Amino acid sequence: MAPGTDAEVPAFWRGLGLPGLVDVHVHFLPERMLRRVWAHFDLAGPLIGRSWPITYRCSEAERVARLEMLGVRHFSALAYAHQPQMAADLNDWTLDFAARTPGCLPSATFYPEPGVARYVRHALDRGARIFKLHLQVGAFDPLDPLLDEVWALRYERVALDTTMAFTDFVELVDFIGPAAPFPPSLRGRLRELGLAGKVLLGSDFPNIPYPYAHQLQALARLQLGDDWLRAVCWDNAQALLPTQ
Repeated sequence: MAPGTDAEVPAFWRGLGLPGLVDVHVHFLPERMLRRVWAHFDLAGPLIGRSWPITYRCSEAERVARLEMLGVRHFSALAYAHQPQMAADLNDWTLDFAARTPGCLPSATFYPEPGVARYVRHALDRGARIFKLHLQVGAFDPLDPLLDEVWALRYERVALDTTMAFTDFVELVDFIGPAAPFPPSLRGRLRELGLAGKVLLGSDFPNIPYPYAHQLQALARLQLGDDWLRAVCWDNAQALLPTQ
């Protein structure tokens, strides 16, 4: 049964026979940077013609506790650089956060700049498992030659996360112009062999304008089956980013 409230989320994953959830798209940031991000969303509301309230605008400890209550056993701490000479410091923060926060996947970022290969290697040596880039915010080309040394040459581990997809916020209401629903004719492809194993649960917590439960509700109402939900909410992430 799809959860209607956050309090019902544990019953959702227990009903699927899962030990919890893995969310690969969660943000934890240094406090000053997080405040700036939230201020951006406060301003974005008038720009897009509707509000974007931050549902989980609370302290770091309270956000960690909320994920624990939801049963999110493993999650990222995604940060991203929007200018040179900030990625390495962000990596120090996110990796330190992961080291002190049970369940957090060691996360890092990079930016096209001299020395990028050196600090990416340092992050990997410290255990980084997942990297976050934001091409729109960073305003850079992923084909920038400065990134040649840090991109993988194979694509088997490329995956798609569900962040905000299928939610009412993007399916039913204008969002920066026309509504942007996922084409119904393509929904069946989400469980086809070859793609089914590449879809991962992502939420964009805490910067979402609705309760966490709604992302899971949106996935459940696709009616792609319990096996698909189990794969998206746990199995696929475990295969890509195995945890103990």
